[in-house]
Amino acid sequence: RSNALDTFVSVYGDSFINGVSLGGEFLAAYTFRSENNEQLRSLERELKAGGLLMDLGTPLDVAVSLHDVVSNVEKSSRISVELTYEVLGAPKPSLQADAVVDYALSFNESSIQHPALLDLTTLGYERIPEMSETFAAVETNRERFIGEDGLLQQRDRIDELINQIDDTRTSLRLYGIQLADEEELSAAKRQAEADLNAFKAVEQAYRTAASKPLSIPEFPSLALGSPQIAATVAEDPATTAGQWESSPGNPFFIPEPYSPKTAIQNRLRLTRIAIEAGSQLDKLTLDYSTRNEKERQTVTHGGDRAQTRRSVLELDQAEGVTEIYSEFGTHLDKLILTTNKGSIGGGGDRGDRQHPLVWNKAPNEVVLGFAGRSDDHPKGAVYALRAIVARFEGIQWHKLD
Repeated sequence: RSNALDTFVSVYGDSFINGVSLGGEFLAAYTFRSENNEQLRSLERELKAGGLLMDLGTPLDVAVSLHDVVSNVEKSSRISVELTYEVLGAPKPSLQADAVVDYALSFNESSIQHPALLDLTTLGYERIPEMSETFAAVETNRERFIGEDGLLQQRDRIDELINQIDDTRTSLRLYGIQLADEEELSAAKRQAEADLNAFKAVEQAYRTAASKPLSIPEFPSLALGSPQIAATVAEDPATTAGQWESSPGNPFFIPEPYSPKTAIQNRLRLTRIAIEAGSQLDKLTLDYSTRNEKERQTVTHGGDRAQTRRSVLELDQAEGVTEIYSEFGTHLDKLILTTNKGSIGGGGDRGDRQHPLVWNKAPNEVVLGFAGRSDDHPKGAVYALRAIVARFEGIQWHKLD
């Protein structure tokens, strides 16, 4: 009898389709990358304050400016945010973040052109009265997979750990950083992959003999927590070129919505530098990119004088500013930026050659961008400059509740 039941499940499954739903649907999700419990609690407070996180059963006020609240969360916390959306049953439009709510509110039956499968429900064969007793052992085993904190949820957490490890490694490679404790990442991934293999063995045992008692192993990787790159991001006074306190012009910094708090999570980096200089540094153009490579931003500081020389440097992955050389007096007269693959610079000879700025990065440092002072009009210039530097300290593991 047991062999016949196992054969039945292997051919027909342990459940049958109970219903399907066809139609159209618009789905949008904000992904908040909190890496520890402290960040998660901060996120909850911010969302509640903005009216986006309600107690169970409380309806969400769609009049709340979703985009504004999420933007404020990103700016005021150490949490990066990513928007994704999908459309079922209708063509997928190209939407900016501030247009998502309006599109969702206007999505209705008239939007549907090609009805899609929205939902499929199943029931276990034990729900059929004549099969309830026969399928009792199969139901017990199935619950080991789909129940609260069951095997499927544990597998998803192991998969997520592997994704986090790979994501951390990708960030380090992007910045060209090697950390002494990266071997912990490798060891954690080996353990997680071993746990996945153990899960697959249990899954295969169920597929082969669904009614036989399952032997459930331990999954040590579930106790490891979540890896996070420990790094500080700040202006480095040691990189100051020009008279920082007394320079004319207006201050500039990393352009919004980028922030030092979320720079590493968002993989903020320089991808292009352009310098225009005659007798002084007239214009500095910086291209920034983030985790979503499509979201690039170009910022320009300084003027647009006629008689200047322009040089441009494209930065590859793992390429960054390794040395800053500058001569300056009342103006920023000369600037040379050197990377691990090339250099860019220009300017005149009026600066103080006897006391130039010469800064070299440490192995655990990355120049993410620049702050400074400039006059952004045709006859303006860049008067002072200071690098925004990330210092990578190691990998921290945060236990999950």
